[in-house]
Amino acid sequence: MKKTNQLFEIKRKREIKKHINKLKHEYLNQFRDLKMKMFLAKKELTSKQKKATNYSEKLGKIKSEYLENLQILKQWFNEEKTKIIKENIVSVDEIQYNLFHAKNVISDKNIFSRLINYARLTKKQKALYLDLKKQADNELSSKKKSFAKSNVFEADNFNFFYGENQALFDINIKIKRHKVTAFIGSSGCGKSTFLRCLNRMNDQIHDTHSTGNIYFNDGTNIKSKKLSTLNLTTRVGMIFQRPTPFPMSIYENIAYGPKSHGIHDKQLLDQIVRESLESAALWDEVKYKLFSPATALSGGQQQRLCIARAIALKPEVLLMDESTSGLDPIATSKIENLINRLKRDYTIIIVSHSMAQVQRVADYTAFFYNGHLIEYGPTRDLFIRPENRKTRDYISGKIR
Repeated sequence: MKKTNQLFEIKRKREIKKHINKLKHEYLNQFRDLKMKMFLAKKELTSKQKKATNYSEKLGKIKSEYLENLQILKQWFNEEKTKIIKENIVSVDEIQYNLFHAKNVISDKNIFSRLINYARLTKKQKALYLDLKKQADNELSSKKKSFAKSNVFEADNFNFFYGENQALFDINIKIKRHKVTAFIGSSGCGKSTFLRCLNRMNDQIHDTHSTGNIYFNDGTNIKSKKLSTLNLTTRVGMIFQRPTPFPMSIYENIAYGPKSHGIHDKQLLDQIVRESLESAALWDEVKYKLFSPATALSGGQQQRLCIARAIALKPEVLLMDESTSGLDPIATSKIENLINRLKRDYTIIIVSHSMAQVQRVADYTAFFYNGHLIEYGPTRDLFIRPENRKTRDYISGKIR
């Protein structure tokens, strides 16, 4: 694990260095242009007005303007440099999540141990705490909701908190099996937070907790001890906004998860790799270069590779958090066609800011606003006859 982390750190540093070198090149070009403009301005002034009384004043003005523009250029360079570093850190964090998922090292932390500082309790308090914790775990394990077979998730008065800040308020929703459901809403409205609650990815964030329940598949509470975080994240795959291929070959990217789950038979791995790439509509494009670096693929191909990697673990649900936002129209179209094909075998839940895309691919749509689920229903009905004014305003562009 340590060696793999070092590989990611090396890759991250190389990416940062590559982007910063491009930025430096652009900066130097701008700097040369700036110097040339000052030189030409000084030359023109010298040839025309060297003996003029206000020559020094005009020369000073040229220099002052140059220094001001240089300061703006330096500020731009520093801001862009900071942005590059931040973006690459986010990318590595997302890669790490995928790696942890495949490597079986996500720990199943109970909410109680995050809310109570166990070390500070007295012996009597610890005994009471453990007794209450055991009762709560047993209750969650045994508790099953009456669950319709047509649903894959049901949220029941679900609330989510980052520390003391509440991000989601009393979410009640039933997500249909083998359908595409879209979460829409302005940035910060809670749609991505709720998406990540569905496979407990938010458990990795410090000082978060939830109330209410989310039931999965057969009515099992996702907080139940019966359903470990590892089991849940295997059954509910995640595809991020930015493609996150591992720094390995295309073949190894797909085979990594199955290998981590104990599959080492070469023939079986070959079959899994081929079937996963075929399901992701990528096999024909990469079948002759399976052992080439995955990072050499285009952005759209990398995203389909990430989908294939998730499919290799045989999930029941695929979560897609703005998975086409950074792609060109052709690559986006391929992903959308793929989504429509995949829903025959998987339940797909997407987060999207594109209303046109939602209408093309989603069977059901949920509109979130300031942490509240405002409206949920068939996509056609929600877009043509929204019941809530806020929904109508968002779809028409009045709310952003």
